[in-house]
Amino acid sequence: MKKGAVLGIFAHPDDESFGPGGTLVRCAHEGLDVHVCTVTDGAAGTTDPDCWKCLDGYSDLAQRRVEELACAVDILGGTLHFLGYRDSGMQGSESNFQPEALINQPLESVTGRLTELIRQLRPDVIVTHDETGGYSHPDHIYVHRAVVEAFRAAGDPTRFPEQLTGRLAVWSPQALYCHVIPRKYIRYLALILRLSGQNPARFGQNQDIDLTRIGQPADQIHVRVDVRKVLSLKQQASACHGSQGGGSGLGLNSGVSLRERLIVRLRRWFNTREHFQQLHPEPTGRRSGFLF
Repeated sequence: MKKGAVLGIFAHPDDESFGPGGTLVRCAHEGLDVHVCTVTDGAAGTTDPDCWKCLDGYSDLAQRRVEELACAVDILGGTLHFLGYRDSGMQGSESNFQPEALINQPLESVTGRLTELIRQLRPDVIVTHDETGGYSHPDHIYVHRAVVEAFRAAGDPTRFPEQLTGRLAVWSPQALYCHVIPRKYIRYLALILRLSGQNPARFGQNQDIDLTRIGQPADQIHVRVDVRKVLSLKQQASACHGSQGGGSGLGLNSGVSLRERLIVRLRRWFNTREHFQQLHPEPTGRRSGFLF
């Protein structure tokens, strides 16, 4: 018999694995019912240049990424729920202006769909992106806003009352957490880049991530989860996302420089623990342990 339920709500295929995948695996191993809701199709992602045959046999990148997502969620021990909005792309990209893009949808409409899912699944804990979107991705920020609204709305009978027709009832989850990146980790990464002559304000394959503006300070990190015992499963789930580099931080066939080796070592150290900001209930301090 399951001990409870956790619902992770994320913007794109791979967010569940590259982010709090270890915590989700731990939840499953602790006997919890794990659900993963992915809001967009990942269509605006960038195909890893070293994944030579990533799109062979697929109509487009979105089709490939949804298949990768199903693989990853299965390894994490969860049940997948896919909303299917179009990926909005990074801030300032052409994808921002697609009418079907998530960020161009009415917030109330997306909130309603998430509220219905919460009432259907009745999770005890919800996990999502923080208000900064991790690296300022518009979809991450939008999902954060919609999840916060849905978290409040699910237990309010005056919100989306058409859902309460006997099939569903109001439901108030016990806790809401945001997966966060510690600022300390980002500062180490930025230092490695500067020492190797790289600009940390232009990080990533498309040089569109500003590391100097990323990361939560220590006083905004309330829970630290040790995932060392399940790290291999998180890595296996991340590897499902081959079109996005598989979570290695390197291309699949890249020659590995000293800088890249240092980054991988830093990533491995960081990945042994996952960090969360507690939005509800009001945090009383910081702890190492678990979400429940």
